[in-house]
Amino acid sequence: MDKSTISPQINQDSVYSASSSSDESDDSRFLSASTISFRPSHHHSLARRPSTSSISSYASSTSSPPQTPISSSSSPSHFQSGLTTHTHPTYPSLGSSGLSAHNWTLSGGLTTSGRWFRDSLGRTCLLRGVNMCGNCKSPMKSSNGTHGTDEFFDHRNVSFVGRPFPLEEAHEHFARLRSWGLTFVRLLVPWEALEHAGPIIEMMPRYGIKCFIDPHQDTWSRFSGGSGAPGWTFEVAGLDITKFQVTGAAHIHNIHFHNDHLESGSSEPMVWPTNYTKLASSTMFTLFWSGNTFAPELEYQGKQVQDFLQDCYLNCYSHLAERVQQLEAVIGFEVMNEPHQGYIGLVDLTRYNSVHTLVFGDSPSAFQSFTLGDGIPTEIEVWIKSWPYPTRKHSTRVVNTECESAWLNRRQCIWRRHGVWDIDETTKSPVLLQKEYFTKDPQTGKPVEFYADFYLPFVNKYIKAIQSVKESYLVFVEPLPNEPPPVWTPTDNSRNVIYAPHWYDLKSVFNKAFDGLITHDVQSLSKGNNVISATYFGLKGAKNNYTGQVRNTVNKGLINVGEKPCVIGECGIPMDINEKKAFETGDYTHHSNFLDAVLCAMERNLVNFTLWNYNPTNDNTYGDHWNGEDFSIYSPLPESKKTNFTTQTITITATTISEDDNKETVKPKSVKKGLKVQTMFDTEREHKQERDTDNKYGTEKSPTSPFELMQVHFWDQEEENDEDHYHHIGGRVLDAVLRPYASKVPGIPQITHFNLRTLEYKFQFTNYSRGAHPFPSISLSPEVEIYIPNYHYKQLHLDIRVSDGDWRYVRSRQTLYWRVKDWTTEGIEHSLRIRIVDNNDKQLVKTVDAWNKRRFNRQDGKNCSPYLIAVAGGSASGKTSVAQRIIKNLNVPWVVLLSMDSYYKPLTPEQLEAAMNNDYNFDHPNAFDYETLAQTLKDLKEGKRVEIPIYDFTTHSRRPETSTIYGANVIIFEGIFALYDKTITDLMDLKIFVDTDADIRLARRLKRDINERGRDIHGVLQQYGRFVKSSFDDHILPTVKNADVIIPRGLENHVAIELITKNVQKQLAERKLNFRWDLARIECTDEIPENVILLEATPQLKGIHTIIRDCTTARDDLIFYTERLATLVVERGLAELPFRHRKVITPLNIECDGKVLDAQICGVSILRAGGTMETGLRRAIKDALIGKMLIQSDPQTGEPQLHYIKLPSAIDKCHVFLMDAQIATGAAGLMAIRVLLDHNVPEDKIIFLTFLSTFQGLHTISKAFPKVKLCTSMVDPKVSEHTLYVEPGMGNFGDRYFGTEP
Repeated sequence: MDKSTISPQINQDSVYSASSSSDESDDSRFLSASTISFRPSHHHSLARRPSTSSISSYASSTSSPPQTPISSSSSPSHFQSGLTTHTHPTYPSLGSSGLSAHNWTLSGGLTTSGRWFRDSLGRTCLLRGVNMCGNCKSPMKSSNGTHGTDEFFDHRNVSFVGRPFPLEEAHEHFARLRSWGLTFVRLLVPWEALEHAGPIIEMMPRYGIKCFIDPHQDTWSRFSGGSGAPGWTFEVAGLDITKFQVTGAAHIHNIHFHNDHLESGSSEPMVWPTNYTKLASSTMFTLFWSGNTFAPELEYQGKQVQDFLQDCYLNCYSHLAERVQQLEAVIGFEVMNEPHQGYIGLVDLTRYNSVHTLVFGDSPSAFQSFTLGDGIPTEIEVWIKSWPYPTRKHSTRVVNTECESAWLNRRQCIWRRHGVWDIDETTKSPVLLQKEYFTKDPQTGKPVEFYADFYLPFVNKYIKAIQSVKESYLVFVEPLPNEPPPVWTPTDNSRNVIYAPHWYDLKSVFNKAFDGLITHDVQSLSKGNNVISATYFGLKGAKNNYTGQVRNTVNKGLINVGEKPCVIGECGIPMDINEKKAFETGDYTHHSNFLDAVLCAMERNLVNFTLWNYNPTNDNTYGDHWNGEDFSIYSPLPESKKTNFTTQTITITATTISEDDNKETVKPKSVKKGLKVQTMFDTEREHKQERDTDNKYGTEKSPTSPFELMQVHFWDQEEENDEDHYHHIGGRVLDAVLRPYASKVPGIPQITHFNLRTLEYKFQFTNYSRGAHPFPSISLSPEVEIYIPNYHYKQLHLDIRVSDGDWRYVRSRQTLYWRVKDWTTEGIEHSLRIRIVDNNDKQLVKTVDAWNKRRFNRQDGKNCSPYLIAVAGGSASGKTSVAQRIIKNLNVPWVVLLSMDSYYKPLTPEQLEAAMNNDYNFDHPNAFDYETLAQTLKDLKEGKRVEIPIYDFTTHSRRPETSTIYGANVIIFEGIFALYDKTITDLMDLKIFVDTDADIRLARRLKRDINERGRDIHGVLQQYGRFVKSSFDDHILPTVKNADVIIPRGLENHVAIELITKNVQKQLAERKLNFRWDLARIECTDEIPENVILLEATPQLKGIHTIIRDCTTARDDLIFYTERLATLVVERGLAELPFRHRKVITPLNIECDGKVLDAQICGVSILRAGGTMETGLRRAIKDALIGKMLIQSDPQTGEPQLHYIKLPSAIDKCHVFLMDAQIATGAAGLMAIRVLLDHNVPEDKIIFLTFLSTFQGLHTISKAFPKVKLCTSMVDPKVSEHTLYVEPGMGNFGDRYFGTEP
C-alpha cells in the first residue's frame, strides 16, 4: 500500500500528552505516545502589541535566524534546544516570502499528485474555504429569494448581475474571507446565470483566493423547487412551469410560502429535496442523461432532447471557461452539483424505497406523478417525520382536483407516449404498462446502469470540453448525493479529475436539531443496519460518527475514482437548529459543538473542504433566502441595529507605536481621537416597542450573530489598523469555523487535530517517499505554512513546540512558518504542537519555558542567587514595556517578570461594593499585600517554588487558581509601589523608576481599563480624578528617592535602557559558573561514599552490563536486559525501605511470620533515560505512583535545565525512588533532588536508583545531600572532560533504548 495513504502509529510520552477530555478519540495515535517529543521552546505573549508581531524559535526572536550551520549530530526525533537554530548561513529567513499560509495567489498554480494537491514548490496543500454564495441560486430580480413571488415565472427576463454581491462590496467580503483563512472558493454559477461571472473573479487574486466554478443546481431548476437550469429547458421537454404546484409536479417554495390556503401534506422544513422524486425534476434529469434511450421520440429543433440539452450545457460552460481562462483565480470547473439520476434505474414505478429515498410530505409514486401531470386527480400518500426511519406514511389525499395538466397546451405525457402507462379503455383508469421501464434499454432489453451508461459518458464529454479550453483546468466530479462515486475505467478521462462529494449529518439537517447527546450514522441506517449499532452518544461519539462517515466517503473515492484529491464540496450545519432558540437567547453552544464535530471529521480525514455557505444576504428571518435554509457562516448586521448607539469622542494626547521598530512615541500635538465608547440612547420604551414588533423568530431586526446580541459593535481600539474586529462582525459560530490548519506542507500530512475547548493544535507530517520527492535538487526545505487565526490566538500566550527545525510566527499574517531539518530522508516524522499558557498580560512573562524551569549553579546543591530588579512608576507609565525591553536586550535563558498587580489584597464585602462603584482606591499603598509579596520574592531569591496569585480585575478578587514558578537568572518586579516597602527594596539588586508625562499615563490608563478590565469611561475618569492622581503625587512620586536609576520618557529612552542592560549583563557574568564542567574536573577518591549502595558484582550482573554496553546489541535484547537490570536495582532499593511484621495463614492452615512493606512508593524518572527503569519498578511494585521530570543540558553552556515536571500530589507522603540510567557529573541529580525537597519530600525518604555511576557523580550528590541514599549497579571511573559522557559508559542510553539514535 502506498505509504502516503497511511497515518503512522505515533507515540508520545504521557508527560507531554494533553490532558484527556471528552472530545478526544482516534487522535490517540498522536495524543498517547512514547516516541514523539518536542523541542523546548519559549512561551510567548501574543497580546496585541507590535513588539510581539513576529516571534520565532530563535533566541533573539528576530525575523532572521542566527547564522549557524546545520548540526549533523542532532536527531530530529528527540528534544533539541529552543535556543539553537540549525539554519544554513545562506538560507533565507523564515517567512521571507511575505506570503500568508492561506494566500494561494503567489504560491503558483495548484496541481495534483496522487490524492494530494501540490503548489509550485511541490508542497502538499490542504485547502479550505466556502461556497459563494447561497444567494446565487436566485436572480437579483427575485430579491426576496424563494419566499417572494414577484414575477417568478418570467424566466426570460432575469439577471444575476450583482450576485454573489455587488462589485463595490467585493473588498469587504474577500478581505473577510482572507482574514478567516477561507480562501478556497466554490463559486456558484447556475446554468441560468451564465451571463455573469468575470469581474468578481478578477478581484480574487488580490486576496490570495483561488476558486473553481460550480454549475450549481438543486432538483434541476428554480421552477421545479430548486435552482440551476433556465426555465426554457422545461419548454424543450414540453412542460408548463406554471402548473407544477397544482399538479404536484414540484413543491415550489415561492408559491407554497404565500399560498397557505393550498391544501398540502408538505410541511417545512426540508421539503425541497422531495422534488427529486416528483415529475418535473425526475423527468428533466431522465431526459438530460438518457433522453435518447428512454424518450427517443422527443426532439427539439431537429435534435433529440438529450443531445440538445447536453450540447447547450456543454457549450455554455465551455464558453464560460473561454471567458475566464486568463483569470488567475480560476483553477477549474465542477461537472454538476448534486446530480440525480431521475427515473433511471427505478425498479418499481409504483413506490419509492423510503430507506434510500426521502419520502416526505405529498409523496406520489412515479406512476402517480405521471397521472397527476396528465390532468388526472389522484390519491397519493402523505408522509411525516418518524423514528427510527426518517419518515412514515401518515395519511392520503387527492391532488389535482382541478384536472390541470403539467404539459404545455395539455399535450400528452411523454411517458405515456412512450408506452410506460396508458388509460384502460374499459375502466377509463390509468394503468401501468411497463413497471420496470427505466431499468433496461427499451430497444435492446439490456439492463442499464446510470453511472456507466449515462453519467460517465457525459463526464468524459464535459472534461474534454473544459480542458480543450485550458489543459490545466481541474475538473471536480461529484457522485450522486449520499452514494458511492462511479467506478473509473481505463477508457474514462481521469486527467486532472478531483473527487468532490458532499457530506452532511443528514438526520440533524433534516430535523434541524442537534443537542450533542445522540447522533446516528445515516450511512449505516441506509444500508439496513440496525439502529443500535448506528447510534453514537455524546460529543465524542458525534465526532467518531462523523469521522467514520467521512472516512467511508473518502475511501470510496480512492477505490472507485482512484488516487485523486478529494474536496468535500459542501459541509456545514443549519444555523436555525433547535427551533431557532439561539436567535432568542444568544447561546450558540450547540452550534459550536455541532460544527466542531463536523470539521473535526474533515480534519481527521485530511480532506479539503468548502463550507456551505457564505451568504451576504442572510438574515435570521429568512435565512439564506432559499427554501427555508439557513447555513451561512456570515449574517450581516441589519441596518436597524447599527443605529442604536452613539459614539462619544474625547480628546487625548495620542500615543502611537511603530510596528517596524517597536518604538513607542508621543505625537508632538494633541490629537482628537475617538475611543468609540458606546452609549445607548434607546429608552426602555423604545426597546419594548421593538420587542413588540418582532415575531417569535425575529424580523429583519433580529440578532444575526453573537456579536449583535451583545448590543455593541465588535471593535478593537488597541490597534487602529487591525481590521480583524470589523471582519468578525456578523460572523456566526466563528469559534468553530476559524481553526488553525497547515495549508502548505513539504511532505505527506498524517495527523491534524484542533481542540476547540483548550485551543490546542497538533500537526504531524512525514517526508515524501524517495520516488515521490518533488524537490530532490533543493538544498533547503520548503517551509510548512500554518494558518493561526487571530480570532482565537491574538491575545493569548502560546507555547509552540516542534520536533525539529525552526519556526517563526507572524501575527499580522496569521501565519506560522516552520522549516524542518531533515526533509529528504524517507519516513522521517515531524510534529508540531501549539498550546495556550497563562493569559494574564502582567502575570508571568518568561523568555523560555514559563512553567517549571530552574537553574542551580553551585556544587553544594543550592541555587545561585538570581539578580532582582524593581521597576516602579505611576499607573500606565510603561513599567511593563520597560521591563520587557530589558528582558529582550538581556537575552539570558530564564527571566521572570512579576507584577505587583497580582498582590492586591482580597476585599471585604464593603470594599468590594465600593470597588464596583469606582469608589475604592486601588492606587493607595494599603491596597497591596506586602507581607505575601515580600515572602514570594524571598522564596524566589532562594530558588524555591512559589505560587503566584492571579487577580481578576473585573471582579476585584483573587481567582482560586495560581501560577507556579521556580527561580530564574533574573527576576524583574514591577508595580506602582515597587520601591515603597523597605523590606522589598532591600531584596533588590537594582531599583528603577519610570517617569512618564501625566497626560500620556491617563491616555494609556483609559485604553487599558476600558479594553482589558471592562470599565466604562466615566468610571475610569472618576477614579483617576479621585484616587489615581492624588496617590501618585502623595505616595508614588516620593519613592523616586529609593531608585538607583530614573528613566524619563519610559520605553522611548533607549540610552537609559541600554545602559541598564549592560550593567545587568556584567553582574550576571560575574556570577556565572560553568557548573557541569566544574563538576567534571573535581578531584575525588575511588572510595564509595557511606550513603551509596553498590550491587554485588555477580557474574549475572556483569553479564547484563556486558550486553547493554555493547553497541552492537539488538534493540530488542537491549530492552529485555535493561528491564531485568532495572528490576534488580529496584529490588535492592526496596531493601532500604521500612517493613512491618505480619502474620499470615498458609494454605496448610499454619500460621507464619512475615513482613509487609510499610511505605507508599513513588517512582520519579528523570526523562528520558530514567524512563527505562519504570518497567522494572512496575514489576516490583505494581501500585507505585509515577512522577516525571525532564532535565536536559543547555547545548551552549552545558548547564542542567528543568523543562518539565509532573509529580503526584501526595508525593510528600511517599518514599521516592528517583530514577536515572546514569549519574555522570551529578548535576541533573542535584537539580532533581532539589525539586523533590521543594515539594516537601524529606531528604531521608529519597533513594536515587541508577544503572551506572561515576565516582565524581556519587561524591557530588553525597556531599550535597548526605541523607539521600544512592543505589547503583556499577561504577565507572570517570567523566570525559570533553563530552561529559561516562567512560567507558553506555552511550546516550535514552536514545538507544527508545530507538531514537541519529
